[in-house]
Amino acid sequence: MKSLKSSKKRILLIASLLLIVAGLISALAMTAVAGKSQETQTAQSEITISPTLTSAPLPLPPPFTPAPLPPPPREVSATQVVVQELHLAGPETRGIEWSIGGKIIKLPEDAELGGHLTTNDGVLLLIIRGNSTMYIEQTTGKVSFCIIARGEEAAFDFIKQAFPDQAETIDSFAVKASEEVSK
Repeated sequence: MKSLKSSKKRILLIASLLLIVAGLISALAMTAVAGKSQETQTAQSEITISPTLTSAPLPLPPPFTPAPLPPPPREVSATQVVVQELHLAGPETRGIEWSIGGKIIKLPEDAELGGHLTTNDGVLLLIIRGNSTMYIEQTTGKVSFCIIARGEEAAFDFIKQAFPDQAETIDSFAVKASEEVSK
């Protein structure tokens, strides 16, 4: 995410520099045209007397306006903030609200983000709850993979509630004994 922000900043910087250079070239061209126009007028005035024409100045490019910054995270309570940075993982993500599939999903207090996996199709978030894990596509809410530990069959009911169309997919994954999950 930081490299994406860095790339965007770099692109904005390059674009602004190109606009500045274009403005300078435009100003130089106006100066050259104005100088040539004066030479032509002087030559014409020596030969014949005619009214002098003045050319309208060339329009300058509009000033560069950078794209607006995204809004800051909205506060949920005095101690919680909606976090959308993918580099966050671990216990500090327990109970936070997170945007998944266009919905704000509140993680239970015993569930946490375990990181992410970037694929050609998008970003898969890893959600860990107890001994159970789930990979869910961040932009669509589609569950890609799930390991549910025996005794934790309801571990991802909060995802089933948010995305009822994914309930069957989640239930289709086999429930495994805790020792199988840890392998």
